[in-house]
Amino acid sequence: MNNLLFANSDLLRGKPYRLLLKLTKPTAWYPETIKRSRLSIRNEQALIWALPKSQQASVQQVWPRQIKLASLLLDISQEIPWHKSFADPEDFESLHRWNWLVYALSQDSSQKYESFQQWGKKHIDSWVTQSLSFKERLVWETYTISERIVNWILFVYLSGLDWPERWNNEMARSVNYVINHLEYRGRYTGNHVLNNARAIFLVGCAFQREDWRNFAKAVIRDETKRLLTSDGFLNDGSSHYHFLFMRWILEILHFERFYQDEKFHKELETIAAKVVARCDFFPAHFPLFGDISPDCSPIWISSGWKNLFPESKEKISHAKKLKVESYPESGWHKMNVGQAELIWHLEKEISQKWVSHAHCDVGAFCFYLGGSPVLVDAGRLNYLDSRWGNFGLSAQAHNSILIDGKGPYPALRRKFPERYPLPEAKMTFEERGHESEAILTYKGYEEKGQSIKISRSFNLSSNSLLIKDEIAGEGKFDVKIYYHWAPDFGLQLNLGNGFKVIQGAKIIHGSVQCLHQDTSIHMREFKGGDDPLGWFISEYGKKEIASTLEISVKVELPCCIQTLLRWIE
Repeated sequence: MNNLLFANSDLLRGKPYRLLLKLTKPTAWYPETIKRSRLSIRNEQALIWALPKSQQASVQQVWPRQIKLASLLLDISQEIPWHKSFADPEDFESLHRWNWLVYALSQDSSQKYESFQQWGKKHIDSWVTQSLSFKERLVWETYTISERIVNWILFVYLSGLDWPERWNNEMARSVNYVINHLEYRGRYTGNHVLNNARAIFLVGCAFQREDWRNFAKAVIRDETKRLLTSDGFLNDGSSHYHFLFMRWILEILHFERFYQDEKFHKELETIAAKVVARCDFFPAHFPLFGDISPDCSPIWISSGWKNLFPESKEKISHAKKLKVESYPESGWHKMNVGQAELIWHLEKEISQKWVSHAHCDVGAFCFYLGGSPVLVDAGRLNYLDSRWGNFGLSAQAHNSILIDGKGPYPALRRKFPERYPLPEAKMTFEERGHESEAILTYKGYEEKGQSIKISRSFNLSSNSLLIKDEIAGEGKFDVKIYYHWAPDFGLQLNLGNGFKVIQGAKIIHGSVQCLHQDTSIHMREFKGGDDPLGWFISEYGKKEIASTLEISVKVELPCCIQTLLRWIE
């Protein structure tokens, strides 16, 4: 049946295809190698905890009275309200994924996690005893169960808690459900399958279940080949999800060491080395291209999680290596001169078929000085189908160009025509002594009845950045260029076409020109308020007031608009 479905895949698009995914038995979508591996599972084997205790020291602490969910803190001074409803479903899922268990451990700077044993045990017991009463679909989605398994294992392992036999049935039920409901979805398969395998592998390590480990290994081998580019980046369009993927791989590698499978260990080491090397591509305060995961905050990956797995600190250095780092297959590019650094992300494929966490960021960039962000991706607040949830996907939420209010292609992928043209984005670089230049070319804006081509050149020195936007086409248009400043920068608009941004003693002077046309340039600042413009999303559900500069020019194409930034080294 699976082959028949794929043979007619051109006819199965949109909602009918998704409905078919729901109606088809989950295992029908499994690759043949995974189907064969699944046959070796022995469901009758008893569970006996086998991992050593990670921590031995003990100290008495006050238990947390709040737990961190995807977008808020939940009061648990009495009992955890497992059936509580939330405005954002991600918070309900976060409650039942138990991320907060591991987050609580990571906040203990003494790293003496045994003090949390009874706290965690109390809440796990509460959930397990009520599990049959949970009728909400989100509690039993495969990804949620996978996260719950992982956080369950991590908490017991890191805190040194003795595993109670009364938890065996729920754990066995959970892992068997995941094994039989891996999130293979045909062309809609994303990164979830790798996380499913992470859960199965960790629980296989915890209970000495070789059959579970072998099944997970088969999935991990398949999925890492599919999810990673040859450059080593997660093929997902999101910088945060790349770091999340790194976490998954390093946790698998951490637990694999207890079983000394030399062949698999070498494979994991090779994968981990590539993934970690690409984490080094980004600055320590890495730019938030694409979606921000609700599973954990970007800053937690860089701090809290590393406290739990100290060996990871030695792997990631964020060291600058080259003036230019360009990975065309993966779409990531970087150029630096002195303390100044530019980063771009260009997607190779834009279509309905595309499953990823990428945004409409073709043509956009982020800018750093001395390792600190100056111009940022404004970010996506949440995954809700709302004004705020959808805004972060749009070109307007990036340091990008809009023509008559439109980005180069629709921000919502479900609205794409099936054969919507690719942006054909390309980057070239040239180093000239103390300066470097990057030229980014792309096309789009097909809704305007023509293919408009844009060339953005970035001339970078140690004390200046000149951005020249050349727009090729015909007709009169309203062009808007957006610059999103980091929250700690204040924006001041000057008379004429000048402005400056200030962060303490650091001052950046800016000016805008429309070359070869006598036209007015209008500048406007957005800062806070009800509009999504003027905010920076630092983690899922969390927004900070920031300044957004909107430059508006009515032009006749072709035209050239130039923005110059200058600062003192």
